[in-house]
Amino acid sequence: QVNGLGQGLVQSAGKNCDVQGLEHDMEEISTRWNTLNKKVAQRIAQLQEALLHCGKFQDALEPLLSWLADTEELISNQKPPSAEYKVVKAQIQEQKLLQRLLDDRKATVEMIQAEGGRIARSAEPADREKIVSQLTSLGSHWASLLSKASARQSQLEEILVLAKQFHETSEPISEWLSVTEKKLANSEPIGTQTAKIQQQIARHKA
Repeated sequence: QVNGLGQGLVQSAGKNCDVQGLEHDMEEISTRWNTLNKKVAQRIAQLQEALLHCGKFQDALEPLLSWLADTEELISNQKPPSAEYKVVKAQIQEQKLLQRLLDDRKATVEMIQAEGGRIARSAEPADREKIVSQLTSLGSHWASLLSKASARQSQLEEILVLAKQFHETSEPISEWLSVTEKKLANSEPIGTQTAKIQQQIARHKA
């Protein structure tokens, strides 16, 4: 939310406003947030590993499935890639954060899959069927998340190239239009003298 507010301020700032300080603060907050998320993910992984060693497979699996469902909802609610240069840059940063969260969960997913397979091999038929079904669901949801995240990252990077080209092309034109509009607003009255009218026409053509 803070990142979104900061991006909104940067985008709404005037051309002459110095937003470097704000961008620096946003980067610092983002870095601290990423570090905290990583520590939390590591702690969860440690706790889940401990649960597995205690034989509480379900207690380790269910929170992960819940997290996968929440992350799938987050991805489904992401806004479409923007054609505006500053906005798509912000979207790429958000996508990188999501990818880091997925990377942090990779070890946990692999650990639960391995432990679940081990437990299933020695379980009763009914329990084995349940565990295999859960592991299949886990693998399917995990693969889907990775695929969607990768596809969006590629799409955003492609759009960023085009948006940057348009931004670099349109910015000088926008500045020229602003200067020309000011000149027209400050030009002399048309008057009735032919010579002065011709002079004004010549200046505008220039």
